[in-house]
Amino acid sequence: MALDPALNLALLTFLALAAVDVGSDTACPAADGVAARLSVLLPAGEAGPTHRAALSAIEGGIEVELRDDQGRLLAQRTLRSASCAELADACAAVLAAWEAELRSQARPLSELEVGRRPILLPRAREPETPALEERPRLQLSLDAGAAASLSGGVVRPGGVLAIGVGREDSRWGGRLSITAAAPFERALGPGRVKWARPALGLGPRLLLWEGTARVEAAAELIAALLYADGVSFDQNQHALDFDPGAQVSVRLAKQLPRWSCWVELAGTAFPRRQTVVVQGLDLGADLPRVALDLRVGVSFGNRASGRNLAPR
Repeated sequence: MALDPALNLALLTFLALAAVDVGSDTACPAADGVAARLSVLLPAGEAGPTHRAALSAIEGGIEVELRDDQGRLLAQRTLRSASCAELADACAAVLAAWEAELRSQARPLSELEVGRRPILLPRAREPETPALEERPRLQLSLDAGAAASLSGGVVRPGGVLAIGVGREDSRWGGRLSITAAAPFERALGPGRVKWARPALGLGPRLLLWEGTARVEAAAELIAALLYADGVSFDQNQHALDFDPGAQVSVRLAKQLPRWSCWVELAGTAFPRRQTVVVQGLDLGADLPRVALDLRVGVSFGNRASGRNLAPR
């Protein structure tokens, strides 16, 4: 703590000083605490007139007055601090400085001290609150795309909707998708058979590379609803069945400020054998168990912008 020049003078002057009677109307600082500190700062020496110090509590600090034995004001100062110990030290130092000035007779004390601006002491430092560790944000994206689906040598249009989720500090994420395509069709005896597999997919997604573009791979378990219809038979019938499968895909995405555009290649396999038969005729056919999709689309959301990831 840097002291006022007058305080430095008090500490360096080894003169005989007058006695000081300290009184206080507050316990912060207490009169006996200030008197004890003042006794250390006042060297023993020739006795002088008794002075009276009055400490009065004011808002935000202490007002210090020094008066002679007849009650005349000799000096006055306001001290401000957040600590009682600092106030006691400051009061003792100021009183010692005033007594030294009185004894030195360098200048009238009233010219030096009365009416001077308050001394502002540093406030006690408040304990620093440790910074809370910021948790990685959740990243979300919504995908929408169109597809060309190839199965059994036939190409049909289709589409995909997907929700992606992940953390900004990880290359891994998850994906929930819904895919569908227009019904496929093939000849079977005197008629034709149509089938489709709208599907729900769920699985992990991995960022492989990120730069001006982004490359991702995904693997999903597929829950498909297979439905088949007969066309142009004497009695057309239809059938429904649950058809599980698996899908892998690779996506190339171009990053833009709030969205991205992408192209994706996906392959889907269905391990169960699915056969359609014509009742009354010894005719049947296995439905294709593999489909290949080429998709293009856009993604929206904070994960779609690519701000979340850089491979580690």
